[in-house]
Amino acid sequence: MKNLTKTIFLVSFLFNSSYIQSQSDSLVAAISSDSLMLTLKELTGALPITLGGKVKSIQQTRAILTTGNRQASEYFSQRMKRMGLNVEHSYFQSTYYKVQLNFTGINATPVTNFPLWLCSDWGEIFSMKDPNSEWESRLNSATPQIDRFDWVNPLNQNTIIAVGKTGNFALTTDAGESWTKKPTGIASILHFFASFSGTSIAVGEEGAIWRSTDLSSSWTKIIVDTNTTFRQGTFISNSHILLVGYDKLLTSQGRIFESKDAGVTWSVVQNTFSSQLKTVFSTDSLHAWCASSNGEVYYTSSGGVTWNNSVFEIGLSANKIFFCDNSNGWILTSKNKFFQSTDGGNNWNFLCSFDTTNTISDFLFYDLKNGLLIGKEVSKKQTSDGGIQWSDRTIPFHYNVIATINGTQRPEHYILFTAHTDCNRSTPADRWLLAPGADDDGSGIAVLLELARIFKKYPTPITLKFASVPDEELGGGGAANLGTVLLGKPYTCRLVLDFDMVGYDYRYPKSVAMTYSGGTVADNLFTKYVNIISALNFPLLPVGWKNATPPNAGGFRDKNIPILGLMEGAGMGSFMQPNYHKASDTWSTINPEYISNITRSTAAFIHNIATDLFVGISEEENSNLIPSSFILDLPYPNPFNSTTTLRFGLPNSAKASIIIYNLLGQQVAQVAQGYYEKGYHTISWEASNISSGIYFAQLTVMNDFSNKVFSKTCKLLLLK
Repeated sequence: MKNLTKTIFLVSFLFNSSYIQSQSDSLVAAISSDSLMLTLKELTGALPITLGGKVKSIQQTRAILTTGNRQASEYFSQRMKRMGLNVEHSYFQSTYYKVQLNFTGINATPVTNFPLWLCSDWGEIFSMKDPNSEWESRLNSATPQIDRFDWVNPLNQNTIIAVGKTGNFALTTDAGESWTKKPTGIASILHFFASFSGTSIAVGEEGAIWRSTDLSSSWTKIIVDTNTTFRQGTFISNSHILLVGYDKLLTSQGRIFESKDAGVTWSVVQNTFSSQLKTVFSTDSLHAWCASSNGEVYYTSSGGVTWNNSVFEIGLSANKIFFCDNSNGWILTSKNKFFQSTDGGNNWNFLCSFDTTNTISDFLFYDLKNGLLIGKEVSKKQTSDGGIQWSDRTIPFHYNVIATINGTQRPEHYILFTAHTDCNRSTPADRWLLAPGADDDGSGIAVLLELARIFKKYPTPITLKFASVPDEELGGGGAANLGTVLLGKPYTCRLVLDFDMVGYDYRYPKSVAMTYSGGTVADNLFTKYVNIISALNFPLLPVGWKNATPPNAGGFRDKNIPILGLMEGAGMGSFMQPNYHKASDTWSTINPEYISNITRSTAAFIHNIATDLFVGISEEENSNLIPSSFILDLPYPNPFNSTTTLRFGLPNSAKASIIIYNLLGQQVAQVAQGYYEKGYHTISWEASNISSGIYFAQLTVMNDFSNKVFSKTCKLLLLK
C-alpha cells in the first residue's frame, strides 16, 4: 500500500479548501437533522415503526438476548433495503451465550413442521422458519434463570404456548411477533402439552393435572390418581389423552391413564407394566408409544385398546421417545444412547451414543433423515442421516447487517462504516432494565442510515458498506464475524470508520474525538479530517486518540487496514457523559445540531477520501500491476457533466482505440487511438460541446496484423 499512501496524501487538492467546498456543498446540504432525530425516536421506541408489515415499537431494552435487539437489527436492515441498498445478514454466535444458555425444549409446528420452536431456561424463545434459515430470537426474558421455559408447543402457524417448570407462561397468536406473559399459578410442573384445539394440560405433583381450555389463561386442578406419579402425556386426538407414569409406592410398576373428554375425567388403561413409564408420544388417534425406565417400549395401533411390547436395551432408562410417522421413531436414553425403529416400534437398533457431560434435554426429527438435538450446550447437534452421525452446529441467533452501495468505478474496493445496535445498563443487576441507548449507540446507527441515504444519491467511485453489530456491549462476536466474513471475500477493504456515541452535546462545539490506528495512513487520515472540518467551517474541534481501535472494528485489527472511530468528548478517560448506560439516555438528550455536524463532516470527509482512494488505487495499479486480460472499467463519474474518465487495461502492448457513439450508432468522438504499452491507461472525455443524452464508449484492441482481438462497450449518460 506504499504507493497508494503516497498518492492519497500528495495529490494537489489535499488541503485545497475551494476544491473541498465546491465538491461537498450539495452533499453536505442534503444531510437532515430531522431525518437523524426521526431514526433515534424510532430506534428507542418513542415512535412506532413497521416491521414485517406490522406496526410495532422497538422495545427499549436492546441488550443482547432481547427482542429489542432483534428488532433493532431488523429495523436497520429494512431501512437499508427501502433505500435500495444490497443487504445481507451475517449470522454468528455471540460469546455471551457460552456461559448462559441451557436449551430445554424443541418442537415442530403441526402439519407443516416448520417453523421449529426452541426455548431455554433463560426465558428465551427462538424460531427457525425453514431448514435453510437460522434461528431468530422471538422473546427475551427480563429476569433470566427465574423466568424460564421448558416446553414450547405450537398449536398452529400463529399460536404458540411456552411454559416453564416453575409456572411461567407465554402466549403468542401472531407467530411470535408479540407475546402475553404471566404466571400460571402452578408451583411445579413436570410436563406440559397441548392439543390443536387449544386445550392445555400441565402435569403436576401428587397425581394431579392442571387443565385449561382458554389458551392457558385460566387453569383447573383435577386429581387423576393420588397413588400415581405422572411423567408425561400426549393428545392422540383433540379429546383423547394418554398419561403415563408409575405407582407412587410400587415405583417399579408403570401405569397408563386416559381421558376421552379432553381431560375432564380419567380412567386407568393399564397399571401392571413391569417398570416405570417415562415418556410417551403419538402420531394420530390410533398410534402411540411409551418407553420405560428398563429398556422396554409399549405401543398401540388401536388407540390404546391393546398394547404390544418390545425392547431397545434392558437396563437403560428412556428420556424421550419420538416418531415422525407411524413407522420411524427414535429413543434417547439417560446415558445419552440413541436407538431407532423403522417398523413402528417392533424392533430397535442402536445408532450412536454421545460422549458429553452436558445434559441433553430434547430432540426431534422433521423428516426421516434430518433431526436436531439440544441441551446444556451453546450448540445444537444435527443429523442428516437419520441419527447415525451427529455434528455440532452453532446456533447463531444474532446477525450483523451489511448494506452495500456499489462503487461507480472500482466496486471491488470499499470503505466500511460500523456502529452497534445494542445498549446496556452498567451493573449486572440492572442489565436487563430499560436503557434506551439513544446516544450509546442509537446515534451511531442514525449516522450510518443518514450517510447511506446521502451516498445512495451521491455515489462514490469505490464501494461503501454499512454494518450494524448487535453485541458490542456484551460479547464482541459480531465484530469478529464481520471481519471474518468481509475479509474472506475477494474485495479490498481500504478504510473502516466506526461511530459510537456521537449525539450528546458535551463541550459542543468544542470537541469530538477520533480514534485512529493503522500506521502512517491512519495518521494522515486524521490530519485530513481536521483540515476538512476547518475548510468547511464546522464548529468541531477534533481530538486525536492514536493507536486505539473501536470494538466494532475489532475484526479488522492488525490487518494493515486504517481504522478510524468517532466519539463525542476528548479521548480515553477524559469524559463519560452523564446518561451513559442509564435509563436517562433518551432521544431528547441528543443535540440535533451536534449529531448533524458530525454527520456532515463525515460525509465531506468520505466524499473526498473515496475520490483520493480511487486515484490512489489507479496509480497503484498503473505502476505495479499488469492485468491478466483486456479490461474496460466503468466510466467515472457516470452520469457526468462535461467530463468523465475511462480506464482500460492491456495484458500486453497493443493498438487500441476508444470511440464514442450516440444512440444512432454515429461516431461523436475518438478519445484514444494508438499503440499502448501493457498495463492500465486512463483517458478523459471532455464533452462540453456535446448534447445531453446516452452515449456508448467502445474499446477496440488490434494485434500487430490489425486483426481485432478484443472489443467491449460501456454506456455513458451525459447530463447538463
